[in-house]
Amino acid sequence: QFGTAFSSAVGITVRQKVYDPVFHLERELKAIGREKAVLDEEFEQKRIRLRVVAAYYQALLNREACQNSRRLLSSLDSLRQDVRIRVENELENLSLLNALNQQYRQQQNKAYADSLNWKASLAGLKLEMHFPSGEELRLTDSLGLSMEDTVSLNTADNYDIRNYDLQLEESRNALGRLNRSRLPTVDAEGHLGAQFFSQSPNLYDLNRWYGQSYVGLTATVPIYDGQDRQYGEQIENLKMEQVRNQVQAYRIEQENKAIRASLQMESARAQALLARQAMETAEKNLQLARFNYQNEVAGFQPVFDALQTLVNSREQLIAAKKAYVQALLDAWLLDL
Repeated sequence: QFGTAFSSAVGITVRQKVYDPVFHLERELKAIGREKAVLDEEFEQKRIRLRVVAAYYQALLNREACQNSRRLLSSLDSLRQDVRIRVENELENLSLLNALNQQYRQQQNKAYADSLNWKASLAGLKLEMHFPSGEELRLTDSLGLSMEDTVSLNTADNYDIRNYDLQLEESRNALGRLNRSRLPTVDAEGHLGAQFFSQSPNLYDLNRWYGQSYVGLTATVPIYDGQDRQYGEQIENLKMEQVRNQVQAYRIEQENKAIRASLQMESARAQALLARQAMETAEKNLQLARFNYQNEVAGFQPVFDALQTLVNSREQLIAAKKAYVQALLDAWLLDL
């Protein structure tokens, strides 16, 4: 109420942006964000698969170590029986049997520990695979160690390189928005309504309602930004230069890591070959030493030495396989 007059108004106002100099750049920035989210998800899936493969190889090698311990335990038991018979026939000293019994008990403990390691690694594999803990999981040879892999580095599809590229895209987008922020924005506004004016508050008197409408354009022009745009451009250019330097250093680092992984794999192959050759020789020497011992051509020590050499060779083979697997996983990690 204004004095003795009454006034009221109703209507609808519509505003629409006609020209926004950074609109398409903001859409582009959102697209970059979506691409980063997809890239992160792909990387996580690849990382999960690699963790499963790593757990599988660990379980595979721990199973082999467990089998090796059990074979040694069986061989020691067989030797104990032979020596026991010779002691009963007074052909061997009792101290040798006692020493073998002590060695057998120690190997029992080692076999038990290796068995626990094998079971723990199998449980770890189930954990990575989300496999039910109460169900049996059988290892297959689908990922058997051929030890003939080669390192092929493809940094163009690498997560880190693609992430660096997206960082550069974000900086270029920010520079584009800063450059176009000096341009005006234009908004259109339209209004359609009516205004009531009367000496009495009778809003139902249609003769007292007067139409009211308009259409207009509003342009907003930046005049002074306190050098924010200039400083923003300097910051983004520095960011881009930093990312380019990081990419260059990263590529050099990746190449060196790839060479190192390749050499480590080659070294593991050579160690595995030596271990296999030593195993073949030790098996032959063990057979010969047992034959000579049973026929009283030689004493027991050559038998025990040959058996220990065979065990050491098997352990060296497992160690070479573990070194190979670690180098192979490191190489695969370079391509994630």
